[in-house]
Amino acid sequence: MLTDLDKIPGVQLGDFLLQFELDEPRDSVREIARKELRETPEIVLTFYYYSITEDKDLSVPMDSEAWLVRFLRPCKFYPESAYDLIKRYYGFKLKHSKHYDGLIPSKETNVFIQNVLTVLPTRDQYGRRVLVLELGSEYP
Repeated sequence: MLTDLDKIPGVQLGDFLLQFELDEPRDSVREIARKELRETPEIVLTFYYYSITEDKDLSVPMDSEAWLVRFLRPCKFYPESAYDLIKRYYGFKLKHSKHYDGLIPSKETNVFIQNVLTVLPTRDQYGRRVLVLELGSEYP
């Protein structure tokens, strides 16, 4: 699990509650991840032992495989790319710390009120949740 919270914060959008889904993926989803992302436990361990533990300046939750996977997935399980992503992520958080203080979905209702973010009520054919962002000059 990516968090130690008992209840995941969310935002109520009409009849729909938008919140992170932290359950383990179905077997069919795991197979897609293995084929398309090269997602295997061995790569997670390689990433953990050879990239993360070597950097003494990086303080990350070393005991959480789910936390590591969060950075490996967008990088298609290439450990070096995931390591660079972690460094950029923490660099961004440090540089823009004032924007992260108290950042929770329930406080960011303006995004939903102004229809910047829309969650489609049904999932796609693969069971994925679809979010539509409408960005542009009309949004300050």
